[in-house]
Amino acid sequence: MRNFERPKSSQTQPETEYTDTSRPDSGTATEQENPPIDTPALPVTVQSATVRLKGTVPPEVRNRLGTRILPKLRSGDDLSVGVEFSVSIDAVLSQGFQLELEQALADLGLQEQVSVEASQSQ
Repeated sequence: MRNFERPKSSQTQPETEYTDTSRPDSGTATEQENPPIDTPALPVTVQSATVRLKGTVPPEVRNRLGTRILPKLRSGDDLSVGVEFSVSIDAVLSQGFQLELEQALADLGLQEQVSVEASQSQ
């Protein structure tokens, strides 16, 4: 009968290892009969998901979108932000209003990315 003794170590080892004290030259015995064979690591496939936010935003929270939502979205990759605004105004004022919007977009450097479209309804 063999006597096994747990090695004195303060570090935790991934596999329990015992020393055979009944035979001086026996080395160590493990709980596993066959030691694991080193195999090359397989590449890890990282799957991604796309999250989209859609819907209408009430006036009382519109200004907070930039401070609450955008920082969370920036933590991902390939962030794309688009806008679509729609407003109804008096047809007589629409041309001047459109010019004001185009100027505001130019001031922001967005004249190439965001277009202003107007249509007349009956």
